[in-house]
Amino acid sequence: MAIDGPAVVDGAAVWRRLGRRLLPPLFLVSLCCQLDRSNLAFAALQMNEELGFSRTVHGLGSGLFFLGYLAQVPAQAACIALSPRRFLPATMVAWAAVAMCFAAVRNRAGFLALRLLLGVTEAGTYPAIIYQLQLFYPPRRLGVVFTYVTTATAVAGLLGAPIAAALLSLDGLGGLSGWRWLFLLEGLPTLTLAAALPCLLPASPLAAGFLSAAEQRWLWAQRHGGADVELVASSTAQTAAAAAAEQSGPGQAAAPAGPFSSGDAEHGKAQGASYSEQRPLLPQQLDSPAGRGGAQEEPHWEQGGRAAGSGGLTKADFRQGLLDGRIWHLAACMLLIDAVMNAANFWVPTLVRAILQGRLAADAASSMPEHGASSGSQASAALNVQAALLSALPFCAAALAMVLNAHHARRTDERRLHTALPMLCTAVALGLLPLLARAGAVPALLGLTTAAAGTWAVHGPFFSWPAALLEPEAAALGFALVKTGGALGGFAGPLLVGALADGLHGFAGAMLPLAGVAGACAVLVLLFRDGRG
Repeated sequence: MAIDGPAVVDGAAVWRRLGRRLLPPLFLVSLCCQLDRSNLAFAALQMNEELGFSRTVHGLGSGLFFLGYLAQVPAQAACIALSPRRFLPATMVAWAAVAMCFAAVRNRAGFLALRLLLGVTEAGTYPAIIYQLQLFYPPRRLGVVFTYVTTATAVAGLLGAPIAAALLSLDGLGGLSGWRWLFLLEGLPTLTLAAALPCLLPASPLAAGFLSAAEQRWLWAQRHGGADVELVASSTAQTAAAAAAEQSGPGQAAAPAGPFSSGDAEHGKAQGASYSEQRPLLPQQLDSPAGRGGAQEEPHWEQGGRAAGSGGLTKADFRQGLLDGRIWHLAACMLLIDAVMNAANFWVPTLVRAILQGRLAADAASSMPEHGASSGSQASAALNVQAALLSALPFCAAALAMVLNAHHARRTDERRLHTALPMLCTAVALGLLPLLARAGAVPALLGLTTAAAGTWAVHGPFFSWPAALLEPEAAALGFALVKTGGALGGFAGPLLVGALADGLHGFAGAMLPLAGVAGACAVLVLLFRDGRG
């Protein structure tokens, strides 16, 4: 195929357009996922007392969800085979149906079984999201864009708090408890989004209809412009520059050779500058005559973005994604991060209620109002609504910390300290929380907010590590393995808090061990070496 004259591509405009079209639907997927998994934290304000669940049972149910996440690696293999735009709607319908079934829970066995099943149906969601992003973004951009998507985990707490408060206030409507309305109604947005998602997600850069053909090829080159591609591009740079100079005529400067010479739009002369787009060499062409300066042929593509005939996942993908020692180190870090994060996620409303009562260290039996009001009484209902609303504060700080930390990590091209230092802040805040609670509700809420902000802040720098170490398909499997490690932590963290709170007759005794977990995570992250020297 003959190469026409160079087409001008505004790199910064491409990134902006891609962000507007790709990130909002993925953000909504993440938001629905988090709402459907964490609404238990708000439902527990009524459900635990109505069904007679202890804090240990609540913690076990919260954690069992993450044992279902052990299915992440096979789920990710299925996602890569089907493509995210097909896989995500299917899994969303499955988890929404399970989430709505919680409205029918009558006993402990049904509750625990549904929590495990919910984890299985949600297992492939976040690996699928990051794989979709990996198809479009280079590794150094991935941390920030993934943070934009996963701020939904904090926004879900921010929005979920007033929504939960409103739904809990429906207690008694139609003969149903407020917590049953909460589970029943919060599954409906997920079903609606699942129906629309195939129309919202492009399959690959070369199938993004909102970009021109030149922009599609430029975007593909940005994502796949690894060392081999850059080497081939540099070998033809002089020829391309000479051709451009000949076309421009005497006295006119030649256009840049292509996106390889300028990298990203932000690393050019100025943001928003235009770049001359040369037809990039594709992976299957690197060892072909075209890769050595011969004629190029038109490639054939699968929807997933790989060359046709590549067979999807290869043995090398499995070997790199699942056997790399660095990925296992990150999985160990993720175990500790998720232990702390989900201990906070599933206990924040209950902790806030205990703080408001000034009884963080008191037993549940004495943590209710003195007159012994039940969960259906006016006093207890008002307390539950107040706790649900104030639970938005830690999640608001968490969302802000996620974005700020991710941007700073990208600007400095540094991940280790941007992960370890927030976890260290979390450790200090959790360790001091019992002392802060003695000083009053405001200091205790500030301590809880600091702990949440530190834990959620690690998302961007930490989750971009696999993509920086491996190729897209292998990195997707590696990310699933890392999240599987997180699943074990997600199981242990909430259960640890519940068991210690029951055994020590209050939540204060659970804070110091949780602080130790956060501190151990900070040390483990500092020991990580990514091979960049």
